[in-house]
Amino acid sequence: MGYREENMDAGGFIYKSWKMLEDTWVIQVKNARCYLLEGEDKALLFDTGYGEGNIRTSVAAITEKPLYVVNSHGHGDHSGGNGWWEKIYAAEEAVYSMRRPFGEYDAMKAEMTYPDYQVEFVKDGDLFELGGRQVEVLAIPAHSEGSIALLDKKARILLTGDELEAGQVLQFVRDTQVPAKEFCSIHKKHMERLKARRKEFDWICPAHNGTPITKDYLDAFIELDN
Repeated sequence: MGYREENMDAGGFIYKSWKMLEDTWVIQVKNARCYLLEGEDKALLFDTGYGEGNIRTSVAAITEKPLYVVNSHGHGDHSGGNGWWEKIYAAEEAVYSMRRPFGEYDAMKAEMTYPDYQVEFVKDGDLFELGGRQVEVLAIPAHSEGSIALLDKKARILLTGDELEAGQVLQFVRDTQVPAKEFCSIHKKHMERLKARRKEFDWICPAHNGTPITKDYLDAFIELDN
């Protein structure tokens, strides 16, 4: 995997970014990772961080292509910077979480260009065409009702948000709580679905606690879900 690291001043806040693969960037926002994918015609940003500083400035330093801004789910550490863009894409179920107060970061949102940004809903099976690079939406809601993954078919990576990663194992922060047993059953179903498609990707790229991680984590989570 290629590697290039930069620190970008985004309105007084430093975003750390690095090039993970060709035309594929990771933008570090506190303890969360956002992903920027470039195609021949368009680019896609997966998550916008906490809302501290101006993440749009950091993205513009990497690409000037028309941009899709997509949320993995609605939690504030993934959607806090949405207001720098006029429109973002997310599952319909993610809207409630992204509009909820998020502590000290709410004052920062008021300073953004589009505090009342539009949300265009995505659903399972939708495709983002970037030009020579196709990205598929996979609905995998367990940690949050609005969770989606993105399957990048060119780079052969699976972006999983908070539903699968190496640290906060089976943590669910839902708007509507469900019993742990039911949650594990829902999560296991989604992990088995991702595993059934494992020939289509080589690495998993979560939002927290390290990236990329091996596909073996799918088996580990399925075992934990039992």
